[in-house]
Amino acid sequence: MEASLRNTPALIARIEKLTNDLIRRFETLVALAPVERTDRNFTAYSAYQMEVETAALHSRTYADEIRSSEDILTLTRQMQEMWLFGQLSTLGESRAQQKTEEDARAVAEVLARLIQGETGVKVATAKNGIGRNGTLPWPALKQEMAYFARVTRRSPSQPPSSSSAQPQNAVIMGRKTWESIPSKFRPLKGRTNVVLTRQAGDQRTSILAELDEAKRTHVLVAGDLQEGLQMLQHADKGTYAVPPVGKVFVIGGNSLYAVALQLPQTKRILLTRVQKEFDCDTFFPVDIEGEEGRVAGWVRKTREDLGAFVGEEVAEGKVEEQGVVYEFLMYERD
Repeated sequence: MEASLRNTPALIARIEKLTNDLIRRFETLVALAPVERTDRNFTAYSAYQMEVETAALHSRTYADEIRSSEDILTLTRQMQEMWLFGQLSTLGESRAQQKTEEDARAVAEVLARLIQGETGVKVATAKNGIGRNGTLPWPALKQEMAYFARVTRRSPSQPPSSSSAQPQNAVIMGRKTWESIPSKFRPLKGRTNVVLTRQAGDQRTSILAELDEAKRTHVLVAGDLQEGLQMLQHADKGTYAVPPVGKVFVIGGNSLYAVALQLPQTKRILLTRVQKEFDCDTFFPVDIEGEEGRVAGWVRKTREDLGAFVGEEVAEGKVEEQGVVYEFLMYERD
């Protein structure tokens, strides 16, 4: 932008209007989004970056993305300055401002789920073994399987006054994990199933073709994890015939865990630690309690923290079933 054009009345008016609109929206976002930081400048700036990134994903044209990028460059500094000096306006009573608040609340719901981040769910031995020959090396643990089902199905509750549809959690899995689920249990009930396959369109079509129409509304097929996450973000805008997204869980296999652990969105790991060693040929990609896990910032949380996240009281200590002793654990990344 030429220096001579920076202070034209038209540009100043445009910046003032956009800035005021953004400030109104972020006052609501800050009030609703469950962030741990209490610094309002940090909160506003983080919410702004996340909302712009989400908007860019939903842009219909590259022109929209370019315009969003230009707005970032033009407005970020002004927003930071206005937050810094406390120039905050309040939401008014006009229909336009009420609509802005409604839109902000919808964005806040998405932000709340994005802030929660993806979660990996896995059962592993003390030496991080998780499978052998494509199956579980230990006998069926019904209590553990029931825990997995409850935790991955329990979605964030909506406030009574909300007009939005009840969110549904999503489970992301590789094609082999999908195929390892007995066909009568596919898709996993009460969850949006995202199946990842590197194969071209025919493979994707075949995954959906085996399902009746009702079940297809709970399945998305993507080429990789990033595409799957983008599809879930678009689902909140009604692009796909699946419910709005609650929590997101990555449930395997091993190569998908490795990719998910590289993403900053992956905030926690739910792990069932099997105390007995079994003969395994597949291992969790990170030694979560070893030096590798410590360097990556993974910290074991308390039973109370785990219970708060999964939405139920977790049994203290170890559980024994079928002669196998195991424990429910949660790790979070600093």
